[in-house]
Amino acid sequence: RAVTSPYLTGQAQAAYRSLDPQEALEYARVKAAILDHTGISPETYRQRLRKEQYPLGWLNPEGLTGPQVAEMVALEQFTQILPPGGRAWVRQHRPATLPAAVALMEDYLSAEGAEASYTADNPGEYWTS
Repeated sequence: RAVTSPYLTGQAQAAYRSLDPQEALEYARVKAAILDHTGISPETYRQRLRKEQYPLGWLNPEGLTGPQVAEMVALEQFTQILPPGGRAWVRQHRPATLPAAVALMEDYLSAEGAEASYTADNPGEYWTS
């Protein structure tokens, strides 16, 4: 029980605490309880994806595999949540993969001498420490 609980906050922690001690040891049950408690379902994610506004032509899936298309969507979504300076830095270097974009952002933060964080409730809100 102690392994997972320190990493949970808010509604996720409330859902976790509502489980029996034995259930709290099973990842699948913890995950199901959190998703149920927060009202998150595959439909929620589908609707969020449909709401995204992408410029026409940014994704040309011809000749790409399913995983390559998924990588491009994930890369675009990642860059959208970055603070403006980091977003510009990452886009300027045109990473081909999500891990490359993460590495670029880490380099940017190191160069800036700060570490950025964001709240789960408001991913666009960053602060430095």
